[in-house]
Amino acid sequence: MAEPEVSIRDLTYRYRGKKEPALDGVNLEVAEGEFVVIMGPSGARKSTLCTSLNGLVPHFLRGRMEGEVLVGGRSTREGRVGEFAQEVGLVFQDFEAQLFSTNVALEVAFGPENFEVECEEMVKRVESVLRQVRLEGFEDRTPATLSGGQKQRLAIASVLAIQPRILCLDEPTTDLDPIGKLGVFEIAEELKNRDDVTLIVVEHETEETLDADRIVVLREGEIVADRPAREVLQDVKLLEECSVMALQVARFFHERGTEDGQLPLTPGEGAEEFERRGWRMSAERYKELVEAIEQAIDAQADESET
Repeated sequence: MAEPEVSIRDLTYRYRGKKEPALDGVNLEVAEGEFVVIMGPSGARKSTLCTSLNGLVPHFLRGRMEGEVLVGGRSTREGRVGEFAQEVGLVFQDFEAQLFSTNVALEVAFGPENFEVECEEMVKRVESVLRQVRLEGFEDRTPATLSGGQKQRLAIASVLAIQPRILCLDEPTTDLDPIGKLGVFEIAEELKNRDDVTLIVVEHETEETLDADRIVVLREGEIVADRPAREVLQDVKLLEECSVMALQVARFFHERGTEDGQLPLTPGEGAEEFERRGWRMSAERYKELVEAIEQAIDAQADESET
């Protein structure tokens, strides 16, 4: 049996000066090429778990660490953070803090240059990843002039240029508008279909986790669920207990007595189940809902004009 790309064994971590552990007895394995989503409420310590993958915990973020984190069979205790940066690419939730170069091309080239990649190869990587994240033609732009979504895609590009085997995205769509989110989701869609990248994503948008191999639910530094994505998304009670917003379709049928293991998740599945049950929509009630929404939109428009 092949050794997992990531193996976390009995990981407990306590930040310096804190009595309560940030992570408490975490055990997790991620296989090569797998797509794993980590979910949980604010304060669940999802970001702390991410930083344990490349050695920031315990080498940079000081505290007491028990247990072990193995990346490619090697303990993060044994090497420096810079060494694991070639293995684990981490895009922080505060992605703007990762951008500091004077233009887009230099930002992407920074990582390969520090790992002494030859100039010709470095140029190829910059061109390739900028095309992959839809930023070709932006090479001479200053990162500060980019939109939020473009900055996030640039942060992802700067990590991809290093060609890590493991890519960890910490809430990549936080604070982005719908267009920015769509751009990031399109990149994630392409990455999860690649066999040479193991993808770990911290995400709060449940509708974007359906295609994950597994979902890991973290609460107060402990893993409370680690199951196939559909199983977790159908467990509406668990998600609500962990302050994670369940899919609307699943919640609708859950509230009407459907067993969790049989809950539809997508609008298409919901429509099929709706029809199978012989349910019908009231045309009068539908008209009332549409009118109420239109009135709310008009009221919001009036407020914005004043």
